[in-house]
Amino acid sequence: MHTPAAGRRSPLNTYRLQLHAGFTFADAQAQLDYLAALGITDLYLSPILTAVPGSTHGYDVVDPTTISEERGGRAAFESLAAAAHERGLGVFVDIVPNHMAIPEPLWLDPALWDALREGENSRFAGWFDIEPGQPLVLPIVQLDGGDRDPTDALIAAERLTRDTFTRPGREPEAVLSLDGKPFPLAPETADLPLPDAVRAQRYSLRRWEGNHTRLTHRRFFDIVSLIGVRQEVHEVFEATHGLLLDLFRAGHIDGFRVDHPDGLADPQGYFEQLSDATGGAWVVAEKILTGDELLPPAWPVAGTTGYEASWRFDAVQLNPDAADRLAALAHRIDESEPARWADVAHQAKRFLAGTSLASDVDRLVRLAVRCLPDHSEADLEAGLREFLVALDRYRAYVRPGRTAAPEDAAVLADAAGRAAAVLPANLATTVDELRALADGTATGADPSAAAEFVIRFQQVTGALVAKGVEDTAFYRWTQLLTLCDVGSDPTRFGLTPAELHDWLGKVNAGWPATMTLGSTHDSKRSEDVRARIAAISEYPDEWADLVTSLDPVAAELPARIRNTWWQTLAGTWDTTGPVAADRLAAYLVKAGREQKLWTSWVDPDHDAEPAAAGAVPEILADPTVQQRFAGWVDLVAESVATHTLSAKLVQLTALGVADTYQGQETVRLSVTDPDNRRDVDFDDLAGQLSAGAAAGDTLAHRKLELTTTALRLRQRHPEAFVGDHARYRPLDSTTAYGWGFARGESPAAVTVATRLPRSRREAGGWAASDVLTLPEGSWLNLFTGTTHTGSFGFATGLGRWPCALLERTG
Repeated sequence: MHTPAAGRRSPLNTYRLQLHAGFTFADAQAQLDYLAALGITDLYLSPILTAVPGSTHGYDVVDPTTISEERGGRAAFESLAAAAHERGLGVFVDIVPNHMAIPEPLWLDPALWDALREGENSRFAGWFDIEPGQPLVLPIVQLDGGDRDPTDALIAAERLTRDTFTRPGREPEAVLSLDGKPFPLAPETADLPLPDAVRAQRYSLRRWEGNHTRLTHRRFFDIVSLIGVRQEVHEVFEATHGLLLDLFRAGHIDGFRVDHPDGLADPQGYFEQLSDATGGAWVVAEKILTGDELLPPAWPVAGTTGYEASWRFDAVQLNPDAADRLAALAHRIDESEPARWADVAHQAKRFLAGTSLASDVDRLVRLAVRCLPDHSEADLEAGLREFLVALDRYRAYVRPGRTAAPEDAAVLADAAGRAAAVLPANLATTVDELRALADGTATGADPSAAAEFVIRFQQVTGALVAKGVEDTAFYRWTQLLTLCDVGSDPTRFGLTPAELHDWLGKVNAGWPATMTLGSTHDSKRSEDVRARIAAISEYPDEWADLVTSLDPVAAELPARIRNTWWQTLAGTWDTTGPVAADRLAAYLVKAGREQKLWTSWVDPDHDAEPAAAGAVPEILADPTVQQRFAGWVDLVAESVATHTLSAKLVQLTALGVADTYQGQETVRLSVTDPDNRRDVDFDDLAGQLSAGAAAGDTLAHRKLELTTTALRLRQRHPEAFVGDHARYRPLDSTTAYGWGFARGESPAAVTVATRLPRSRREAGGWAASDVLTLPEGSWLNLFTGTTHTGSFGFATGLGRWPCALLERTG
């Protein structure tokens, strides 16, 4: 069982705040009274360290030794922490260990500047994950034509010169200057002729050549401006975590969320360092788990941030009978050929392996050649690509210098078998030897190269899943977009309550202080948008009729984006109409670039993109579109309310730590970033909370009422939800349309949820025999004020709600 060490705070009800220049530590402090009234017990802050100027998220850190001045600086952070602690609120902070930014100008990252300037003499020399013996390739030169090395042309044009530059707080130093921007000059090269000096630096100025650019640093996925950091080196860990740990030891920070640990060389080793340094503080990992995969039990963490829970809470609300009809509709509207999800995902991963992640694959191939010199480079490349593509999760967890655990060896063997099955028979031995390299059992190979292969292989598989599946295939697979969010499993079109009970039981037993969420800053669609799209599964024929009749209106949109477009409208259209056209247009272009079928990030179509964006206002203004979608909103209202409220209640009560993403205590229709990071009107939310029932009976008001009711119940019975006595007990139900569970060793709370209201109505509605068996005692329904003993009757107990929250009263 994974829980914080004795004496370390475990959060109960967290509230995620996205900090930036427009929402500072002082702005967060101003919301503390509202958050406390809502029922929040702990702040959950986005990264607080100094990031690239203007960063709206903070994951592009440039200086881990300082607190962001844009967000208010150290004094303002400590003031926020003190004010929170005075109110009994904990403070938990996001750590970004995997990478730092390569900013423009470069001097904004003082560690990187010094490492490039001083080389082995720099105290930062070991920080950054750059290929040994190679310069850091900076593909930033804008120059038409010419050779790959633009040095001579830049010097001839007097764009690249020597200069003197003074960094803030430093003495003047000699630098190279490209178009007036300073770059470090290694002292030993100061007297060389300018062309020789440029070529002698520990970095190389290059033109961007798209996917053919030969990069030499590990990145965050495929983002060139985010460079990998070597946390496996203890001195690097201490230096990059020193400030945050000082704040922790001083009592300003209570624990941490760790961003993207899968990119690290040794995630378990990293978490062990962090646990040792904090004396066992509450730490959760932003870990994407695939299918039925559970968190590695050896990791000393309280759990995950909750993606694997979020998609399950949606899936239990889906009607599986709609799967085939919606798949057929998707192929017709998208003008695509029928395909299996696995084939779409593998095709996307192969594409990324040969394009934006080609540098990473090439580096692996070079390592494989060193380890397996008896195999041709061509054979190793072919075998390695398919092996990488076949792994069905972010990574195995083979630790450097150690043989894989049996479960990891089995995962790698399974992937190798799938790879061999699609390759020529003569490559079977090649794939098997690559498998032995990946699981640490290879013999006779160069030891250093083999150890590095173990690390790099796992870092590349994670990037391939993130970019190939989540950021490509999820945008191509349009059967139902609710199925395609971070961590989701599109093969699971619907879960039964029994399946969800089984999974929740396992997670609660092993990680009783894990986190659960509905939305995050990384969600492709907010929980409320997903609920609206999920309603399509209850009305597949009506939806097909709507889309078929309206599709000619969207003729200006590329075919492959149209099904995404119509579902996005379904997800963002409410009783007041659609969200703003500019938000939808920006989303449409971003979704197209992620699809990489008619435009892309690397090669944007400058004709198709403006045409698609320009068509959005016209489509929204079409009277037939307005009429049909207004009718659709009315048609699915009960399904949307059932999903929205039942899923939210389950999310807030089914697992350990209940997180609320900023604004999601009420209905908030958001698509992918930056849309889901836009400002929240906290004054309005505080007014609604104060008004209570007087605020109205809309779905948004009911969600706010449900959220605060659940959070306050958790405060009254924290031991029922988090910690050694937080038990999860499925309750027997006589109907497939209603289910529930009790929380606590001696149950203190019961959650009742319902599902599929249309199917239930068509089956005759609630019957008197449709009941949920309750634990012993007397139970008060906090939504209706009624008392229940023995059982909860769905026909009479729900009132106007599609769910119920019961508290033991005797």
